[in-house]
Amino acid sequence: MTDVIDKTETKPVSNVSAYQEIFERYVDDASFLWILRSIAVEQPHYNAEDIAELEQRIEAHLSGLMTSVEQGWQACEAALLLEEPGEVFTATIFAVRSHDAAKIQKVVEAGLANAEATSGLVSAFGWLPTGLASPWVKRFISSKDIRHKYLGIAAASVRREDPGALLAKLLEREDCQQNIPLYTRMLRLVGELRRQDLMPSLQSAQTSDNPDVQFWSIWSAIMLGNKSVAGVLQSHVFNTGVHQANAAQLAF
Repeated sequence: MTDVIDKTETKPVSNVSAYQEIFERYVDDASFLWILRSIAVEQPHYNAEDIAELEQRIEAHLSGLMTSVEQGWQACEAALLLEEPGEVFTATIFAVRSHDAAKIQKVVEAGLANAEATSGLVSAFGWLPTGLASPWVKRFISSKDIRHKYLGIAAASVRREDPGALLAKLLEREDCQQNIPLYTRMLRLVGELRRQDLMPSLQSAQTSDNPDVQFWSIWSAIMLGNKSVAGVLQSHVFNTGVHQANAAQLAF
């Protein structure tokens, strides 16, 4: 009886899927470590060395992602579907470092999907070096899209970069004042940058009926040396609310 020989071609197992798992792990680990860092910076038992170690670990995974732009982006793109801040942070770093406008547009849209995701987006532009981040920050602030303006102002806040005369113009625009997240972040930036020239904008905002607008205008005024409004902090210090911690810290 003639032996029957199976001549079915056996193809070698591709390493692509195996490698892809590595890149997915890079994304997962970098995103998770970013969450740990965001918690650690608010905790008194973490010191500067602890934070630096976390940042080094994050950077190691981010660098690993860049070893293959194609597979790195595939992993980042899949993670963006979660619309979580850690994944948005990681994907944004990758997109900007790749110098690909289409990728950057995608991460920005994902990062603006919800407030938590936006925190990762803003953090990424704070993490990136000036040469990569600053041109985009300026572009966002100058954008016609009010959401992009918020992103640009928030990133400037994290980076302590001064938008210059543009900040004064935006503080006077009615559409910017009506967008409370943008307006309050601009008011906060005035104090962070010690923009004495914008004290009139703070004084105008202090008459607002919105408690967030009122608080951040007072916060910045005190940062600029106007302690006459410090008495208003008392209600924030002694009453539970979103501004209690910031008010107490400023009071001390």
